[in-house]
Amino acid sequence: MGKSMDFKDLANMFKEARKVAPKVIEESLNASAEDLLSQSIDLAPLDDGGLRENGSVDPAKKERNQIVAKVGFSKEYALRMHEDFYTPSTLGTGRKYLEKPTHENAEKYVEYIASKVDKLWK
Repeated sequence: MGKSMDFKDLANMFKEARKVAPKVIEESLNASAEDLLSQSIDLAPLDDGGLRENGSVDPAKKERNQIVAKVGFSKEYALRMHEDFYTPSTLGTGRKYLEKPTHENAEKYVEYIASKVDKLWK
């Protein structure tokens, strides 16, 4: 048999979730961003310029009414290597090394974050 709940209990649940949810979202968004970076590094071209070593994650933070984490590469030519057409020297690497895993994993990341937030209600 389930536990009974009144509106005051429900209001307290919402109040607590409102305090905890942003932190849960930040943590799960950071984990997703780190996973994306790892996959992007594996796809980035191997070169002498250290492109793979310059990938980074800016940890999740609140920006206006959103929580945002940023994944990117800081080398000057990272954008060119991402967008230009060329033949990579190593099979399985090449252009769109950040975009491809973003699209391939977007649903997985959303489901992961949602599952973490869902646990707040249990």
